[in-house]
Amino acid sequence: MAPELTRYTVNAVSWSGQEGASGATFTLDFGQLYSLTDVLLGVDHNDFYPAQVSTDGLNWNTLFTKLAFEGQSNFGSEIISSLAGDAEYQATIDFPSVAAR
Repeated sequence: MAPELTRYTVNAVSWSGQEGASGATFTLDFGQLYSLTDVLLGVDHNDFYPAQVSTDGLNWNTLFTKLAFEGQSNFGSEIISSLAGDAEYQATIDFPSVAAR
């Protein structure tokens, strides 16, 4: 993750030039079901990030959407956490434990 308030291209993976509403998609497959309880993400401060989970890789449910105008950064990288009590905690991405592959 790029340190908070730095350009999104510092110590991070970045991409550009996507067209359309879907943009880039990353799929993480852990090979079996796990209980997902929290996430810690580094994102660009002015974009929307939907997070979805699946138990089979075919059917997806939206877990949360990080909105561009949420968070404490108004420039560069934004670090967000769903773990209550974390310095980067953001209540809008908090979710109950869910099974996910």
